[in-house]
Order: sequence, then C-alpha cells, then structure tokens
Amino acid sequence: SYLVAYVTLKEFNNDDEKLIYFWKQEMRMDLPLVMIPEFFFILEKFPLTDDHKIDLNALPKPKTEHSDAADINQFQQENEMWLIEIWKGILRLDEIGRNDDFFELGGTSMLAVKMISEIEKKIGAKLPLSILLKNTTIAQLARSILSSDQVHLGSLIPIKTEGSKTPLYLIHGAGLNVLLFKSFIRHLDKEQPIYGIQAFGINGDQDIPHTIEEIAKKHLEEIFEIDPIGPYAIAGYSLGGYIAFEMARQVKELGKELCFLGIIDTYAYNKFRFANEPYRYLKKVKRQFHKFPYFVRSFTRQPKNALMYQFHLIQNRVLRLFSEDKVIIQTTASEETSEIYKIYSEAYEKYELAKQDIKIHLFHVKERLYYLDDRKYLGWKDLSSKDIAVYEVPGDHQTFLQPPNDANFAHALQAALDEVSC
Repeated sequence: SYLVAYVTLKEFNNDDEKLIYFWKQEMRMDLPLVMIPEFFFILEKFPLTDDHKIDLNALPKPKTEHSDAADINQFQQENEMWLIEIWKGILRLDEIGRNDDFFELGGTSMLAVKMISEIEKKIGAKLPLSILLKNTTIAQLARSILSSDQVHLGSLIPIKTEGSKTPLYLIHGAGLNVLLFKSFIRHLDKEQPIYGIQAFGINGDQDIPHTIEEIAKKHLEEIFEIDPIGPYAIAGYSLGGYIAFEMARQVKELGKELCFLGIIDTYAYNKFRFANEPYRYLKKVKRQFHKFPYFVRSFTRQPKNALMYQFHLIQNRVLRLFSEDKVIIQTTASEETSEIYKIYSEAYEKYELAKQDIKIHLFHVKERLYYLDDRKYLGWKDLSSKDIAVYEVPGDHQTFLQPPNDANFAHALQAALDEVSC
C-alpha cells in the first residue's frame, strides 16, 4: 500500500517536478516517512460525479513498479529487504519504502559511493556508481542488480542517447563521478542527448592516466568509438574544466570540429603556477589587500558558512605542513576514491594552461564565500584568442546544481548550446 496526493493549484506553475520536490522536503521536516505520500498528482481540477462529489475512480492511478507485492519474484524481494537495511544505516532513517528515492531522502554523491561499496560487499561483484542515475529507488535498484545488462563499467556514461541535437559530453568535478549532474539534466531539452564522463578508476577496473593530457586523450578515444565524425560539444565542471579545455585543444589539433566548449565554475588558478617567482610573490601580496574585506562581507552575510570555509582552509594548510604528500585529500573525496583523487590532483598540479584559439562558454556562480581576483572571467580571458561568453547562474559552487537553482543552470546551458547550432 502507498499514499497518493492529489493537488490543485491556485496559480499556474511551470515546473511540477520542482514543486513536488519542495513539498516532500518540507513534509520531511514535520512528518514521519509513513505519512509522506509516495506519489503526487497536480490536477487542473478534480473529477466530479453527477452529485458533485470527487469521483475517486476517475483520479489518475500511479504507475508503481509492481501493483501487488505477490507479483515480485523472490530474488527481487530479497534484494529489496537487504537494500533497505543498507539505506537505513547510511541515511540514518528508521523507515524506508521500496519506492522512496535515495536522493530525496537526503542521499548525496558521497553517501552514494558508500552505499555502492556496501552493495558490492553484499553481492561480491563490482557495481557502477552511474547505476544511480536512473535507478534511485529501492525497487529500481533491486531490479537493476538482477539485470546484468544494465551494468556499465566504463568512464563514458550514456545518460540520454536519444535526441536530434549534438550530444553533450559532460565531465565530472572533484567528486570524480557524475551523480551531481542528476538533478539538472532533467531540465535540458528533450532533444538533447547527454553523456557523462566520470574519472578513470572509479569502478576499480581501469588504469588511471597520470597527466591531464593523457586523461583527455583516453576520454576522446572513448568518444570517438561511438562518434568518430563529430561535431563535438564538451563541458567540464570544476576540476573537469581543465580536462574539457585539454580535450577541446586535442579535438582541434586532430582537425575535428569542436562546436562548443563549456567551462563550468572552474577558476584558472594554475596558469600562475608556472610564472616566475617574483611575479607570483607580488601577486600573492597584492591580493591580500582584497581578501580581508571580502571575508568580512562574506562573514556578515553567511557567518556559519564563512567560518566553516576558513576552518577547512586552515586545516588543510596545517596538514600540508606536516604531510609528506604534496596533495591533501579534500573532504569531498571518500575513502574509496581518495587514491584516485590524489592522482587527479597531481595531474592538475602539473598541467600548464596555454592560450588557445577556442571560444569558451563560461558559467560562473553568483554566490561565493572565497575571494577571487577575477570574478567575471575566472582567469580564462587570457587563455582564449576569441571572445568569452559569460553566464552567471544562481547558487554557489555546489548548490547551483541542486533544486531550485538546477533549472536555471540547465536553461542557461541549453540556450548556449542552441545558440552555437552544433
């Protein structure tokens, strides 16, 4: 059995999914899980009988995974039972239903990594993290575990292959996986194919390249296998912005057509790493005069977040002083991915940005706790001989990919893709 909510709105709403997501989040603050509807229907008006009562038989029925528990085969039921126990432990919840969504219950990409690790221990086999892009409920995940043909262990993840537009290849951030993109991609045009690119080694079965150049080359080899002709639309988020930039350079070098390069909130920090020492020292001294007043403003607006950011910043610097490793594993890296993160961080440290004849579409967030020398172009203006198209999106470095900001970013990205007419 399950609860269904039927709702009529006083005002027009153009995004039912976002509204339902908001309702569920609000309900979880005040109600036990058993009292939160599993399904929501937004109706223009309620169907009525001849005597003007609500016609219950005419209300739309939810499409459940199975209408009767008796129809579920034994293996499916067993998988669901132990999956629920794993979720309870990871999400710290007492009650979880078979149609509950992992991310709507508070799951994050880091918790997803932990959850997949627990599942792998249970079944004794590797399971790709990307399985959670389309299988986010207990019922869906249990069925996918039984169906081996749904398992994909490569770094190129086909998220949506249908559509008439040029496919977009979207590269992971510092989290190394593509689960952060799950929310916003549903707001892209229905004709927009999209492939996610996760880090090598994330599934434990691949050799990991040790330079950005090699990483980019291997990703392109995978892309060329499914699309040898092009044109190519490439975008990278955070750390992935460097990989996307290098992939774009190599596409041009190979004489293939690059129609779109998106840099998503990536700051071109390391273009200064290879400058001469006096220049770097003067630049560091100069920026201190701007950093302090910026921190004061950030603290005034968001005191808790500003203090937490400064705490983690100081913590990393102290750890670096007493660590033999040059790279400190950030809190965004889980235990399972820390070694991969270290390799990618070292590759980033060694990568030297160079000016290219490539148009950059730069997306940067509106809110930021830390000071940047170049808040508009994020350091990329000197790295392209062509104009840079700049798009400001609401949210900070992480929340712009989450509701309610995800729709705004998706629309900006889609508009930029459509404008270049790949």
